[in-house]
Amino acid sequence: MKKVIIGMVILVLCLGGYVFALNSSGKITNRNQFDRTLEYYFYKKDSAQLAQIVNYLNSSNYLDIKYTKAPVQGFFMGILHENPATFNSIEKMQLSSSLKTTLNDAKEFSPYIESVLNNKPDYGVESAAFLDMLWGYYLATGDNRVLNKMCEIQKTNPDPVIKGAAKWSYESNKQKHPGKIKSYQ
Repeated sequence: MKKVIIGMVILVLCLGGYVFALNSSGKITNRNQFDRTLEYYFYKKDSAQLAQIVNYLNSSNYLDIKYTKAPVQGFFMGILHENPATFNSIEKMQLSSSLKTTLNDAKEFSPYIESVLNNKPDYGVESAAFLDMLWGYYLATGDNRVLNKMCEIQKTNPDPVIKGAAKWSYESNKQKHPGKIKSYQ
């Protein structure tokens, strides 16, 4: 019996924040919960989770924090790519100006990110922000083209800073999602 209880405790600890990403009311109430919910969204692609993500972004200052906009733009590019109707319904909601701008940017740059992911040379991958955008796209879709592109950037991008950032971000995400990412080295 003790082994069963210990095993259950270990399982709960291994699942970490994903199981507890939302508080008991089902709302995301802080940045850590938001980050955790966004990070694991592609596992289930649950519409209730997406609604909570939108509600949190709409009611918080998350998009005003430096370095947070690019991954969120990428995330919504992924939503637009996989489910345009859902993206359009989000756009019709009453949204904060920051979230409206983020969605507009996602819509504007979506064709560009698609061309980069469709085996075009890694032109335009000139910043860590673009890498963040790619990872945001991955978190919405689980699209393996992002993993392939990260590996390609590590090998072919002429900028050693971008190569290093791609390698670091790939390794970091591989640790968070070992079953999803490790086979794409």
